[in-house]
Amino acid sequence: MNKTPYKVVTQNGKIYAYPYGKKITLPDGRRIERRGQTKREVEEKIRQARVEYENEAVKNSRFLTVTDVADSYLEEFKPTDAPQTRQGRIHHLERYILPQFGKMKASKLTTKEIRKFYDSLLIEKGLNKVVQVNKILRHMIGWAINNGLGFVKNPINQDVMAKIRRTNQRQQRFNELEPEIPKFSRADIERIIDQSKGSRCDVLVQLQLLHGLRIGEALALKWEDVDFNSKTIHVRSQVSATSKRIRKGTDFESDTYLIETPTKTKGSNRVLPLHPTTRELLIQNSEEGMTGIITKTRNGTYLSYSNYRNRDFKPLMQRLGFNYTTHALRGMYGAVCVADGEYIVNVAQRMGHSDATTLIKHYLKGLI
Repeated sequence: MNKTPYKVVTQNGKIYAYPYGKKITLPDGRRIERRGQTKREVEEKIRQARVEYENEAVKNSRFLTVTDVADSYLEEFKPTDAPQTRQGRIHHLERYILPQFGKMKASKLTTKEIRKFYDSLLIEKGLNKVVQVNKILRHMIGWAINNGLGFVKNPINQDVMAKIRRTNQRQQRFNELEPEIPKFSRADIERIIDQSKGSRCDVLVQLQLLHGLRIGEALALKWEDVDFNSKTIHVRSQVSATSKRIRKGTDFESDTYLIETPTKTKGSNRVLPLHPTTRELLIQNSEEGMTGIITKTRNGTYLSYSNYRNRDFKPLMQRLGFNYTTHALRGMYGAVCVADGEYIVNVAQRMGHSDATTLIKHYLKGLI
């Protein structure tokens, strides 16, 4: 017996035959079916169904609050965000954006209200915080618009950004009057290296002062990253300290709050020449076949930045009578290299910067 090539439907006592049909899944997960006498008729019904769904979604999204949008936004990026990125999103949303706009309907948020918010935040927290909050808010609104959630248009227009840029330019002119790192001399560098010998921070100090590593990169360095034969160091990761709650459900989920993550930028993954002084120090502390973290805790785990800073670095600075931060050591490296006649672009690349602008603005004013 041949199978009937169409579906028979009885409505109001009448029999209707629809030989063609198609099923689709709507964005909310619902499955629908549309049937017709021709394929063109079915495709038209499917198109109308999609239009109806989108119109209904837009209608419903008008009632979404900024908090509703933020919840969906955080959930969307949870599986892929690096821990520090996710922590930044949550912090700026919960600390600044949602207390100000959370209960407001997303469709009612205006440019005027955002300007007023930014002006207040600028006075209270400074320009850098405004820029950070703007980055998160602008990204969330753009994502929401693309997904038809709440926002009809982006209230952060060019005028808002232009004001931020003008303020930023003024602030940069003021900053140029002050050095980014404290004044230092080559003798200071020699004293720091000499006084750190034999302590837990000797390798970390040299990795920053003689190689320009960020402290997170220095804490993550492993014996496998050091090639004594070619006299090079491969910088390929950094140590990040983030809440286990923040990382839950992401690719970075683990049982410890200290984890190894990729370097800050693609350009930060780099190979550096191993300074002879550091090479000698590492050889003295190495054993044949040694693997794993170079500077670690007694349990063999990553040393946290706060632990290192409070127990090792600050006491070292106090003994020397200095007030330098760990980041200042990295700045000293850049300033000395340029003072010695090296090309700024080459120094910037070794420090992991995408261009020389950061090096010029922040690190070349401290050497006396």
